[in-house]
Amino acid sequence: GRDTVYEATPVEPELPWWKQRRTKVLMTIICILMIALAAGVGAAFSRPIPIAENVPIAEIENNNNTATSTTAPTEPPNSLPPTQPPTEPSYKCFADRNELK
Repeated sequence: GRDTVYEATPVEPELPWWKQRRTKVLMTIICILMIALAAGVGAAFSRPIPIAENVPIAEIENNNNTATSTTAPTEPPNSLPPTQPPTEPSYKCFADRNELK
C-alpha cells in the first residue's frame, strides 16, 4: 500500500514573556514616560518657596526688581483686598420656611 506522508514544520516553543519583543517595547515606553515624569516633577518642586507670609508672589518679584529699577511696585489691576474669615456662620443663602410658602 501507500504510506501516508505528513507535511509539517517544526514549531518553536513560545518565548517567555520577558523575552518577547512586545514586552520589551512596552517596558521601554514606560521607562521613558517615568523619566519624563520624574524630570517634570523635579523641575516643578525645585522652585524656591517665598519666605514672607501673606504676600503675593508678584509683589515679592516686584520687590526683588526694585533694587535695579526706579519705578515703584504696583499691584495687579485684578487683585482683591484680603478678606477676614466670617466670625459666625451665615445661612442666608438658604431659604427659610416662610420664603418657601
